[in-house]
Formats: sequence, C-alpha cells, structure tokens
Amino acid sequence: MATNLNKMKNSKLALSVSIGLVIGVAIGVIIGAATGELVLWLALGIGCGIALGAGIGGSLEGRDRKRQQENE
Repeated sequence: MATNLNKMKNSKLALSVSIGLVIGVAIGVIIGAATGELVLWLALGIGCGIALGAGIGGSLEGRDRKRQQENE
C-alpha cells in the first residue's frame, strides 16, 4: 500500500510537540544519569518538553492563521 506524504498537511503543533518530546527525553536522560534519579528527571523532561512544544506549536499555528486572514 503506497502513501503519498506530499499531500498530507503538516501540523506545526504536532511537529513542535514531537520535537519537544525528543528534546525533553534527551535532557531528562542526561540529568537523570548524572544525578542517579533517572525516573524523576525523565518524567520531568518529557512533561516540560511536551508543554513547551505545544506552546510553541500553538503560537506558530496562530501566527499562520492570522497571516492568512490578513492576506484574504
């Protein structure tokens, strides 16, 4: 089954959340391994990464919507 990814609309919110998740995991693992509290820092890193990614993605989508309304 072939899929055409070029026709899919990109969501800046989803992209930002996924990037935030990856960065949060990386930071959580680094700090957790250094302090010996991997579970705590992994959870904090994931939570903060998703929250920051959602905030950034939401503001980017809002900015794009505003620009589209101004151009119409």
